[in-house]
Amino acid sequence: MFLSMLENEKKELFLDLAIHAVNANKNIAEEQKAVIAQYCSEMDMQNIRMETSKDLETVLEELLKVCTEGEKRIIAFEALGLLLSDNTYDDMEKTFFQKIIRKFEIRDALAEEMLVLLNDYNDVLDRICKAVL
Repeated sequence: MFLSMLENEKKELFLDLAIHAVNANKNIAEEQKAVIAQYCSEMDMQNIRMETSKDLETVLEELLKVCTEGEKRIIAFEALGLLLSDNTYDDMEKTFFQKIIRKFEIRDALAEEMLVLLNDYNDVLDRICKAVL
């Protein structure tokens, strides 16, 4: 939704983070691969990749250095959307998201609001699909 607002360097770093996100629970779902492809399209990136050479801590540190507070919130929100895209949100994925919000100093209340909003969004989208398709 908001990834096109990022500059190219930040888009590449977000893709690195997304790759770590889908690997958080050691089970990459097809839905998550599809979301990464959608994210790449949204960011106008031609190179859709599912691997990164950077470890998670390096990616988070680099994002921390170059992102504004608003960009950090966008990245956390979109990463959470990716984690939820396969309709599971297990303990490993929760731990992964906690790392992001701790590193970016996002308040717990805001992180919880992001989760509620994404669940609501997914519910509405599901209802629309059932009604239309």
